[in-house]
Amino acid sequence: EGPGEEAGYNPLFLDDPEIRVAKDRTVMKQESYVFSCIPFVKPHLVEEQLNQLFLAKHGDWIDASEMTLSKLRGLKGAMVDAVLAVEAEVATAALAHVLLEKLVLRNLVKKCSCKVTAAVCVVLAFKMNEVPRSPAVAAMQEGLDRQQPADASLVVWCRTQQGEARPLPSDLTARVHALRPHDEATSSSSSLRWRHTSERHYLVATFADSKAAAAARHAINGRPCGPDGHGLVGVAEFVPELGRGARRCSVSELLLALHAKLGVDRRAVLDQEFATFVELEMALHVPAEELLPHWRRILDSLDTTPNAYLGPDSPSLLEAEAACALPASH
Repeated sequence: EGPGEEAGYNPLFLDDPEIRVAKDRTVMKQESYVFSCIPFVKPHLVEEQLNQLFLAKHGDWIDASEMTLSKLRGLKGAMVDAVLAVEAEVATAALAHVLLEKLVLRNLVKKCSCKVTAAVCVVLAFKMNEVPRSPAVAAMQEGLDRQQPADASLVVWCRTQQGEARPLPSDLTARVHALRPHDEATSSSSSLRWRHTSERHYLVATFADSKAAAAARHAINGRPCGPDGHGLVGVAEFVPELGRGARRCSVSELLLALHAKLGVDRRAVLDQEFATFVELEMALHVPAEELLPHWRRILDSLDTTPNAYLGPDSPSLLEAEAACALPASH
């Protein structure tokens, strides 16, 4: 095992951000400012210099013929490109980077199969981070996917005074159906389509327009429901956006993107998936302190910031930063 595994995984140990392109520079001081000049260096010389610095730090345990810094960063860049090509979350690429580095730290990534290994890490991260694991959430999202447009769709459910969801009573379902607009040019049921889970906890209704949906929301929200009306109220909210306008893709689409970006065969990736999963000790859940540094570096490479990506009022980011006490990236 590599030294990074002895005291736990350190996201800054293997691909150290301090290992930069320019080591030789000229610093000039003027009266009110200081600036530095970096001489032009041919790309292959820059690559050699980076790899030499990487080998100087890790040469006592890593095989330079199997892994170099330029190769590692090239793989990670292609992994990000594949994830972005299918409009998946940046966090998925960050998780894939963590998985790949853990394999490198254990000397399990070989030159002949490094691209396939990187692709498998993306697939495992995608399955861990992108696919809903709760059957109830999966059924809910399936219903939402069939409802268009979002601004004319309502999610309707029933809850107790304590906020606990309950199966939809028949009178609430009938009320939603009765709220279908009658001034449409057609009286077909296309103006109101609905889906629900097998437990009938949720109902998704799409109205003719946002005005009709808003009127239905007002007629349902907070109104008693159920056979006796004791402690049960109806709730109706507009369908939330799932992600930042991105669609959820399938594993097949991801494999096509990995073939385009890494040149790997779909069958080779699927054949190696379980073996890599075992090499990772079947541990795909990583703590935030391992994930966030990679996530920030990817955002930096995309010339954006966490606030621009998530929005300025994202509590999840603030909570993660507070828990990890990570300094802001520069």
